[in-house]
Amino acid sequence: MSNNRGRGLQANALSMFDTLVMAVAGSAPAYSLAATTAVLVGAVGLAGPAALLYCAIPMLGIALAFSYLGRIDVNAGASYSWVGRTLHPFLGFVSGWALVVSATIFMVAGSLPAGSMTLALFDENLADNTALSTVVGAAWFIVMLAVVLGGARLTVRAQLLMSGVELVVLGLFAVLAFFHTGDARAFDWSWLGFSRFDGMAGFASGALIAAFYYWGWDVTSNLSEETRDSRRTT
Repeated sequence: MSNNRGRGLQANALSMFDTLVMAVAGSAPAYSLAATTAVLVGAVGLAGPAALLYCAIPMLGIALAFSYLGRIDVNAGASYSWVGRTLHPFLGFVSGWALVVSATIFMVAGSLPAGSMTLALFDENLADNTALSTVVGAAWFIVMLAVVLGGARLTVRAQLLMSGVELVVLGLFAVLAFFHTGDARAFDWSWLGFSRFDGMAGFASGALIAAFYYWGWDVTSNLSEETRDSRRTT
C-alpha cells in the first residue's frame, strides 16, 4: 500500500460494509430513478429497459477491470493513476480532471433541486421561489462540504443515513405499486430488443441517458487506500 502521509488519507479506516454503503450512496438509487426515468421514457419510450441492459454490459466490464486494477495498484487516484501509468500521463490528467469537473457540476446543478424539494415539504408555493431555493440549496451544499471535510468515516455515516432513507422510499414505492397495477402495461420481451429504438440516433440517446443510472458506482475505487484489506474488497 502506498504512503498515506500528508494526503489526508486514513489507512484501514473503512470496512467492506462502509465501502459498500459508499458505493450505494454514490449511485444514489432513488435520485437516479427520480431524475432519469421520466427523461429516459420520454426519449426512447419502451426501449428504456433495453437501454439500461445494454449500458450495463460495458459498465460490468469496466467494474471488473477496476476490480483487477485495484488489486494490482491500490491508489486513491483510481482512474487518474491507472490511465496515466498505462496509457499516457496527459490522458491520466484529463481523466482526473474530468471526474473533478463532472462531480463539481453535478453538485452545483443538484443544489437548486435540493433546495426546491426541501421547501416543497413545507409549502409548494415556496418551491417556485428561485432565490429562496438557491439559498436553501447552497446551505445543503455547505453541509455536504462540511461532512466531506470531516473525513471518510463521517462521510460514510452520513451516506448510510441518506441511503437508508432512499431505500426505504424505494421500498415503499415498490409496495404501493402493487396496488396500482390496473394502469400498468404488461411486460414484453421485445422491450429488450433493438427494434424498439428509433435507429442509431434513438439508441445513442437512450444509452447516454441510461448511463446516468450507473453514475457513481466507481466510488469504491477512490476509497481503496482507506479500506481494510483493499486488494480483496474493492
